[in-house]
Amino acid sequence: MPRIAALSELMPEVEIRLVTTQSEIDASSADFDLGVLFGRGAWAGCTSRLLFREEVYPVCSPAYLGDRKLPLSPGDIAGMRLLHLRSNSPQRWFDWDEWFAGIGAQPPRRHQELVFNNYQIVLQAVLLGQGVGIGWTPLIDDLVANGSLVRLSDVPLSSDRGYHIVRPVRANATNPLADTIAAWLIGEHDLAHANSGAPLQ
Repeated sequence: MPRIAALSELMPEVEIRLVTTQSEIDASSADFDLGVLFGRGAWAGCTSRLLFREEVYPVCSPAYLGDRKLPLSPGDIAGMRLLHLRSNSPQRWFDWDEWFAGIGAQPPRRHQELVFNNYQIVLQAVLLGQGVGIGWTPLIDDLVANGSLVRLSDVPLSSDRGYHIVRPVRANATNPLADTIAAWLIGEHDLAHANSGAPLQ
């Protein structure tokens, strides 16, 4: 979101319409020129290019962290209030049981948990110091970098899912504007990873 203004400055004569949804869409019939979709990269009637793979780690606010010393162990995190995302989206989101299992730890017993059906509400609750949430990179990277959120574990968890630049086949050869935006997205991704020192995915 912080980079949308840069895209607008790059193409001041173009109206940029940003539409978001957590619901699955039929990419083959949807009316769009270019999209960024979450999944495994197979959408009928579309081409796709991986932008970045899904990677998650636990985060909380500095206030909620208090005087705990980083990095926290899985046991430390299990004893904190965990904020859960459970949406109706057919795309599977990481949950806490999967995170603990993925790092080889025992999932905690249910206690002190809050459940939400929208990731933006989860993120808002984390920022307000209501507990620990699962953070998706790069969606939260800026918040970690500016100190609004704290990364609790050095162990990330990744999957075969990711965010892909998706274009309907019908638009590939006839939309230079979509070409420009796709190239800009790729350039911003590469720049962000180069600045962070992280390897490109």
